[in-house]
Amino acid sequence: MSIMNSVQRGYIPLVLIALIVSLQAVLAGKEVACDAHFWADEGPNPRISCVTFEYPDRDYHCKPHSCTAPAKKGTQSWDKLQFGPCHRSGHPKVQITHVKQYFRGLGSVAVQDKAGDWWECNYFEDGEGNNGAITCTDCGSN
Repeated sequence: MSIMNSVQRGYIPLVLIALIVSLQAVLAGKEVACDAHFWADEGPNPRISCVTFEYPDRDYHCKPHSCTAPAKKGTQSWDKLQFGPCHRSGHPKVQITHVKQYFRGLGSVAVQDKAGDWWECNYFEDGEGNNGAITCTDCGSN
């Protein structure tokens, strides 16, 4: 019996190592394309809320440093994302340079700027740049 106990004790470290490795994969952040909705909470505990077209009922919470936006060459920080020209009733078309949140649809994106104003940016009529979406690499969901 004592030989069997010695063998079993030898496997305990191996089992613990396997458990730790498998748990790290579960705890690692998930990459998410914010292709349906994006919202930045830049308060005292900054966070990003991200929703995909694939899972529209799942709200991903992402770490701001892990989010990037498309750029002419590669990617850039999410806070550099721009839309434009964009329009709203009674105002001339403008370039939105500080995006607080957006909702993407089939032909346009509704963008809220940092001042809280909402703008409509058409993908095809107003320019290709309006079809961009933020991607985050360190996200979890509720």
